[in-house]
Amino acid sequence: MSRPSLDHPVSSGKASRREPELVCEAIFDVSDAEAAKRRLAAQPHMEADAAGFVWHELREAKKHSSRAAEHRLVGGVRVLGRIVFRDGRLVLETRSRQQLELGKTMLEGLLAGLARHRVDIIEDAALAERSR
Repeated sequence: MSRPSLDHPVSSGKASRREPELVCEAIFDVSDAEAAKRRLAAQPHMEADAAGFVWHELREAKKHSSRAAEHRLVGGVRVLGRIVFRDGRLVLETRSRQQLELGKTMLEGLLAGLARHRVDIIEDAALAERSR
């Protein structure tokens, strides 16, 4: 079974009707990356991997009638974003503004005293892919 990731996001289908698919990043300065990683690892909605953490929402796996619906949940888990540490900073990566805002709020509370939000970067996914 494939693992959930932002490369193969689990989409609700709602965002694609309202706005183009986005690549969103919230960048935080981190005073102690190891302490931040320990706090993240202790959360039930975070799963550590080689690149950082997958932030997910636990959901009960359901049977879906259409093929498109089958791809919305991977093993009962809806991926909300990824958290990576790069160049001395923590970067939250999501595919929607709503998830970005939710993630920033969560991280600001969870990492109080360790991380400070600096800037957001929001790009159209198709344009971002072409520029790489």
